[in-house]
Amino acid sequence: MDANLLYIISFLGFIVSFILLWAVKLYIANPRASFVKHILYPLAVPRLGTTRMDVLVFVIILSSNLIVVLLPAFFPGWREIQKRAALSALVNIVPLSFGGRDVLIDALNMPRRWHRSLHIIVGIIVAFEAASHGTIAIVLRPRSGQLAKSGYIASGLLGGVVLLAVPFTRRCFGRWFLLAHRTTYLGSMAALLWHVLQSASSRGRLLLWLSVSLWLSTSLFRVVRVSLYSTAAEIERLSETTDALLCTVRLTRAVKLRPGCHFYLYFPQNFYALLGFSKYNLLQSFTVMALWHPTEEPRLVSSVSFLLSRHGHHATAISKLGEGSCVLLDGPYGQDLALERQENVILVAKGMGIAGVLHVALDLAIRRFHDNSVKDRIEELKKLTRGTLDSAQSSHHRREISELRQIKLFRDVTKKVIIFWSLEKNSQMDWVRKQMNELQGLDLHNRLIVVCCGYDKPRVGFEPFPTSAYWMCLDPNGGMPFDQFIVSKIKEERCRLPGRMAVVVCGGSKFKRLIRGAVLECLGEELVRYVESAYQPRELAGPEAMHVGRSGAAQLREIPTISRPRKTYSVASASSLYSNK
Repeated sequence: MDANLLYIISFLGFIVSFILLWAVKLYIANPRASFVKHILYPLAVPRLGTTRMDVLVFVIILSSNLIVVLLPAFFPGWREIQKRAALSALVNIVPLSFGGRDVLIDALNMPRRWHRSLHIIVGIIVAFEAASHGTIAIVLRPRSGQLAKSGYIASGLLGGVVLLAVPFTRRCFGRWFLLAHRTTYLGSMAALLWHVLQSASSRGRLLLWLSVSLWLSTSLFRVVRVSLYSTAAEIERLSETTDALLCTVRLTRAVKLRPGCHFYLYFPQNFYALLGFSKYNLLQSFTVMALWHPTEEPRLVSSVSFLLSRHGHHATAISKLGEGSCVLLDGPYGQDLALERQENVILVAKGMGIAGVLHVALDLAIRRFHDNSVKDRIEELKKLTRGTLDSAQSSHHRREISELRQIKLFRDVTKKVIIFWSLEKNSQMDWVRKQMNELQGLDLHNRLIVVCCGYDKPRVGFEPFPTSAYWMCLDPNGGMPFDQFIVSKIKEERCRLPGRMAVVVCGGSKFKRLIRGAVLECLGEELVRYVESAYQPRELAGPEAMHVGRSGAAQLREIPTISRPRKTYSVASASSLYSNK
């Protein structure tokens, strides 16, 4: 395309976009709220989790590619279209080289779901343009030789990449999907390189070499990071429950955590150790989020706890872990949620999803506890200074006050953190019973945290933590499921609490759709930020789950309860369909 024509199109497009924005602002009072409510959050294909924003981005990118292929003439000829489609596909291949662990993705603070959506959208467009290029070449009777042979091979491998990305095929491959996807992608890139080298297009060679160089550099960076900068950890304590394993590890070096970050966990593997490569299986990783860490460590931690599910493809590897075993942690990765800038934070979890939100509450509670401790100590010293006649002691108090004022405070704007946890089984409370009590100890005056846990069945036994109007354990009572109760409470809190609000959800796909719908109904002049945790657990398939023991054999196990039923009452549940026992 001529450079002058490209400049004119870009300049006119810039002016037209400003005119459109002015018109939108003229007829819509709050364009941002309307955009969030009608485009950003609503689902276009609920089963796939595809939002209207994903569809809009797909249409924009596809339209841009069609314009590039067809302009300046509407139909420049089949040969020219074939050439331009190939070049457009090579341009779009470049961003596909960036994986979810790429340093650029972290630098952009891009949510994991956004990166995945863009990866799929660009991949579909690349496949479409490559298929168009190949179809036109076949119809126009390509020349025989290396060019045609390499084209057929590249087309077949690209088709294999697309086929592997289909949800059904992805589920069939299971834990081997990522390895198969990468292998097929590398094969297609090699075939494309062979194909382009047979052609006379210098621009095509440049674009493909750029894509290959980017992929090699990012892959080399990941290899170096895993080899030199990953963190080895020794398992200090294991707590086994019915469906999960609570694993506390001691890190070889301190790691800076932030809410919402995740790690890639590599398990020990004897086979690779015998070959002399590595004692960890570096071909397969398991995404985990920090559940807990010592409360005296704000964000730079040397000990951390993970909640590992016994379900899925890693059940056998998890069952072989024991105290003293070593694992490898690559990370942390992920978006900085910056929830300390939100006045109200609602954390919603379903079953195993508590692993994705509890650390967020811990981080906010530790920061508030730190600030309150410093402020309270300063006020206490001021009172002592005013009440003492001893000049030496008064001088000592003033020096201590001066030192305390040098301590950096977080000064978070968060006023309320509300946790809603829908338990899929009553025994799931045993995962975090101790952590809940520690969290309660960080907010003794109930100024920050509110916890509401909904049980699957009526409880029998001791309370997991001291209950009150701020810390509730609710049993099912009536026709309203606890998930629907959460929806009603989110709407109620949005109407009651002023200021900015963020809703962080971690659970299965159905549960996420339910909470997303609740957030959409809450949207008004004040926006509600909706965030999905990077770790998304699977929902239990049935009422009972299989327990995998040390030997790998499957067995059923329920954690017994040891106390008589007892009834108490709470004003918090008096107006709901749930009773507090």
